[in-house]
Amino acid sequence: MRLFLLHLLLSLTGLLFGQGPIDGYLKSKGETDIAVGLSTSGANLFVGGDGTEFDLPFSGQLLSAFGIYGVNDKLNVIVSIPFVITNSTSGLQDGGLFLKGLLKRWKFGENQEKSFDVIGSLGVSVPLSQYEVVNAGAIGQRAQVVHPRLVAQYNQPGFFASTVLGYNYRFDELDRNRLEEIQRTRPAYRPNQPKDFVTGLLRIGFPSERFYADAWLEVQRTLGGSDFTPDVEELVQSYQVDYQQIGGTVYYSEGPTWGFAASGALFLGGKNTSELYRVSGTLVYKIR
Repeated sequence: MRLFLLHLLLSLTGLLFGQGPIDGYLKSKGETDIAVGLSTSGANLFVGGDGTEFDLPFSGQLLSAFGIYGVNDKLNVIVSIPFVITNSTSGLQDGGLFLKGLLKRWKFGENQEKSFDVIGSLGVSVPLSQYEVVNAGAIGQRAQVVHPRLVAQYNQPGFFASTVLGYNYRFDELDRNRLEEIQRTRPAYRPNQPKDFVTGLLRIGFPSERFYADAWLEVQRTLGGSDFTPDVEELVQSYQVDYQQIGGTVYYSEGPTWGFAASGALFLGGKNTSELYRVSGTLVYKIR
């Protein structure tokens, strides 16, 4: 049973972090947003590579800190730090650092109130501690990933629509110590190195001066890899993790300094991952 739980938890990373830190908005020069959020996630079933469902429940919390700073009106710096909390363990896991910049903007409409923006970003995520990936509280794989992103967003008063496309280069290698342990009982085991993966996100939203709401659909596809096998020890770094999920956010700003967001996400389908749901609350402090 512990082996089942191990595989379940280690294939949750993308679903827990969801749509990621990159969107189609930019902070102005000197503006800073600092956010602290708490997410509760859970699942009852795990979906294998052939669609078979396994009774592998999971629940846990993710405390995350997020900051974005406007270097100037066209370039932002973003930092994200996750802290995992479960019944068995807690600690820092895979954090990220990103740059996001405006590549091109077209304005149109009678009063130039509409725009179409193209934004590019480049980031890296790395483990912030030497957490044990076989621990039942781990949600990461100590993966090291470079994240280029391209965002296209249409804006008009009270509405926007955007798409975010990403190709994720994994440059971590298989855990050699763990591999040697497995090969003592399975000498023929030869897993693939971690594979790159692609992501796509569609979002529509309704912003106003104090309120904001959006809805989104996200898809991930891994470019190869192995499938979960019950009752067999494996390296989950080599898994092909695919999924589709939907979600949404509502946000209220209490004046120019404080804001609060509530969000959720729901698994629609995939392979080598869990049928996960997530509910989050986030407090935002704005420095102007």
